Amino acid sequence: MMLKTRRQAHQHNLCIGCGLCSLSSGVEMIQKGGRIVPSSIVENDVVEKSCPAKGYDLKNMGNELFGEVRYRYEIGYYRKIKLAHSSDAEILKNASSGGVMTQIALFMLSAKIVDGVISNRFVYTKDMVRTETYIATCLEDLVCGQGSKYCPTSTLVVLSKLDKDKKYLLIGTPCQIAGFRKFSSSHTEYKEIIPYTIANFCGGYRDFREMDYFVKEIANIHTVTKFRHRGGGQPGSMLIEGENGECFKYPYPDYAKISHIVKNERCTLCMDATGELADFSCGDAWLKKMDKLNPWSIIVARSSAAESILKEMQEHGELIFREDVAEDDLIYSQKSNISSKKYRQYNRIKARNLLLLLSPIWHDEFPIRQGSVIGEIRIILAKKKTSIINWLKRL
Repeated sequence: MMLKTRRQAHQHNLCIGCGLCSLSSGVEMIQKGGRIVPSSIVENDVVEKSCPAKGYDLKNMGNELFGEVRYRYEIGYYRKIKLAHSSDAEILKNASSGGVMTQIALFMLSAKIVDGVISNRFVYTKDMVRTETYIATCLEDLVCGQGSKYCPTSTLVVLSKLDKDKKYLLIGTPCQIAGFRKFSSSHTEYKEIIPYTIANFCGGYRDFREMDYFVKEIANIHTVTKFRHRGGGQPGSMLIEGENGECFKYPYPDYAKISHIVKNERCTLCMDATGELADFSCGDAWLKKMDKLNPWSIIVARSSAAESILKEMQEHGELIFREDVAEDDLIYSQKSNISSKKYRQYNRIKARNLLLLLSPIWHDEFPIRQGSVIGEIRIILAKKKTSIINWLKRL
């Protein structure tokens, strides 16, 4: 059963809350059940065609964007795969790994390549932590949004608020970058307004209920003044601080084992592990051969512009580089994520068809097929059971 409309995505909890729906008149992005969703589904042909929740043609879109350069099924189209970390001590201090996304953004601001950077940061009210999209214009702004966010963000809400006389760098998840690419293919002026994009390697996220669980039930902090999912080096840790000096710290990724919230269902159906449609894609270098003195990140430069910017940053000493990374090293580094998103997806979708569940349309030939239909059915039913139990507990 294929997911064909935004309304279906909304009704079956497969909306990713990217923010594109807010471009329809009268629609806002609201919180519901721990997720970010549109307040309503209004007919809008452009937004309907742009919705990334329904799936997208990764290979053909990548080819149209970046041309006939190197290609690998697990990675997408690319020009260079680099291993690097920031040369800035302040950026490294707050980074989840090598601080490369922040360093690239800072360089592009300083060199006046862009006027602003579209990012997300945590905001705090008396009883909760949430995210907001904002425009960074300096290092201080960028540091506010630094670090991984394993929770909903609605980055594309900002599109209608941009100054059309300025240029921006968009930092987002792979699905948000895909939504922007689909939208800008019909609104071509946005290709000039947002000429550069960065995506993080992404394994999906859990909703805001997990953050509330850690804040209120595990850390037992009532008024939070600082929250992070990761930071302070690699692999880093979750950190929660309260107004009365309380401090809770738990190593990444171990804290996921004590969470009872399952991953967003649509995230398990995503095939874009490495941000295949972004100019730059960045992620952790989970490689045993890396030295432990510095946290290294992988940077995939897909466009010629991205390749040129990295070269210029190397010349200016903005990034510290090691030797280029081989394709197999990148795939090994992201083995678990790629296996789930690429190799097991064929049998997962087949299992969902048997269970009469909707799945995105990926236009994929699934050249590598791992796992089994029976195994995927068991996983799906176990997650459904956990979700029902959690729902009953809240009654």
